[in-house]
Amino acid sequence: MKAIAAAAVLIVTAAVGAGFAPGVARASPPVNDNYLDSLRVNAPGSRLPRDDVKDVQNTLEATTQTDLFAPKATGGGAEPTDCNGASFGKTIWYDFYPDLPGTAEVQTAGFDAVVTVYEFDRTMSRIVRAVGCSSAPGVTEDLFVDVEAGKSYTVQIGGAVTPMGPAGGELQLTLEFFADRDGDGVFDPLDDCPDERGQGSSGCPPVLRAAPKLRARPRSDGILVESLRVTAPRGARVALRCRRGCAARQVRRSKSGAVTFDALRGALLPAGATFDTIVTKPLAVGSVFRYLVTHGNFKRTDRCLKPGSLHPRRRCD
Repeated sequence: MKAIAAAAVLIVTAAVGAGFAPGVARASPPVNDNYLDSLRVNAPGSRLPRDDVKDVQNTLEATTQTDLFAPKATGGGAEPTDCNGASFGKTIWYDFYPDLPGTAEVQTAGFDAVVTVYEFDRTMSRIVRAVGCSSAPGVTEDLFVDVEAGKSYTVQIGGAVTPMGPAGGELQLTLEFFADRDGDGVFDPLDDCPDERGQGSSGCPPVLRAAPKLRARPRSDGILVESLRVTAPRGARVALRCRRGCAARQVRRSKSGAVTFDALRGALLPAGATFDTIVTKPLAVGSVFRYLVTHGNFKRTDRCLKPGSLHPRRRCD
């Protein structure tokens, strides 16, 4: 049901095993024959069902429209009836509104059908763009489309044109939504880190394996730094940042798997001085190694960094 539709339609909030009320053969077009009379899978702003949503409609008397806004209004333009060169007719319509990004799967069974999914503007009821279509020959059709949270989508299903005209009859729709809230290509039920964009089949961001090595000589009032070297994956950004008691700052890019900081070589750091070595890389869990200088020694504290953050944490899983 688009914004300017006047007639009431069936709204589905399907639980497990639930779905649309099956249609029955009739001498009139199905209830969702017209674009503005589409059936809603869910209401805007509500949770799109994660279980299969099913509906059965008889499309023998379904039509196509010369104006998508007819008969309630005008100015909608002619109904699209082509999918990659395949013509179709006798169409029916369904709307859905994803609450999270993900992938929608639209399946049909019953006769040779063509399925198209469009994004539409809910305030103006106009189609914005075609998201995808499928016109494979046969009595079943299966279309996967990537969808965005907060946008409006409409599904158009029509019978493939044959020498006798567009196919029609009892048609079963199955719509299933696979949420992927972090957009990393791993669906939420299979994603070990559903709120963080990851890599690989786990859906979790990789953890940078890094290790610092500080060599220093003890002094009664602090330490004399001989060298600071950090092993880190190639391409990682490794930064040195003094916090107090020293002024050294340096940023290096790991090219050979290790970085040496010359800025601290030969530095005499007093007790109480602190400095960090920070290892980061886009979309990866980084590390912070914090040093506290004591009288003749130092202490190191290790923390992790969530992807895109510089706030040290004890745990990043």
